[in-house]
Amino acid sequence: MIRIAIVEDEPYARKELKRLLASMPFETSLIGEAESVSKAVEMLNANPKPDLLFLDIQLSDRLSFEIFNRVELSIPIIFTTAFDQFTLEAFKHLSIDYLLKPIEPELLQKAFEKYTTLRSSNTLSSFDYNELAKYLNSNKTVEYKQRFVGRLGNRLVRMETTELAYAFADSEGIILRSSSAKDLMLEQSLDQLEKQLDPSQFFRKSRQMIVHIDSIQKVEKYSLSQWMLVLSPEHSERVLVSRARTSGFLSWMDS
Repeated sequence: MIRIAIVEDEPYARKELKRLLASMPFETSLIGEAESVSKAVEMLNANPKPDLLFLDIQLSDRLSFEIFNRVELSIPIIFTTAFDQFTLEAFKHLSIDYLLKPIEPELLQKAFEKYTTLRSSNTLSSFDYNELAKYLNSNKTVEYKQRFVGRLGNRLVRMETTELAYAFADSEGIILRSSSAKDLMLEQSLDQLEKQLDPSQFFRKSRQMIVHIDSIQKVEKYSLSQWMLVLSPEHSERVLVSRARTSGFLSWMDS
């Protein structure tokens, strides 16, 4: 039995993680959960230490690394984050693993398999999370793209990122649509664009589209497990949040 604790400030993300954990082919027991640094410190001090901790990096009151200054921790941790602004490669070396939200079941299972392999071979070592915090704090925050230059017919046109309402995949690349309904063609992929945008303002609702928070005029229930977005300016096709990203989308809207 693997005793698990969860520190996650977003209710939807916490619920989804528990659902995913229940579906894993491993025997687990949830011994505690918390939504902030202060609550996490209380939980970890009041209960026996878990075998494995799922820890969101950015909590409601501060970064979760503050926990390490207040509780002696050397247990295995799987970090979770919705923000790809940290030097994530460091997590592979200084923790069990990290998972980007919305969490993919296959990646969660791989992280579990890594943990159980280390555990069964007695090669789980102590982790110096203060070293990880110092490493990350020494790196500069990512600077997101301020403007784009792309094609509008036969001309090159500039669009400020503050004007961007949403972007969607096209056969030749991606289309950026401004809040004033001006379109711009970029010859790159949505994967590339996603890394250039501030994740607190933009969300990848599916493989085909990224939306700005201010472009969403309404969120309507489309089916039992899907939501439909009404955007401004209007998009020519129905805009549905993919089922796999629903939990992350609801958490993002509520952050």
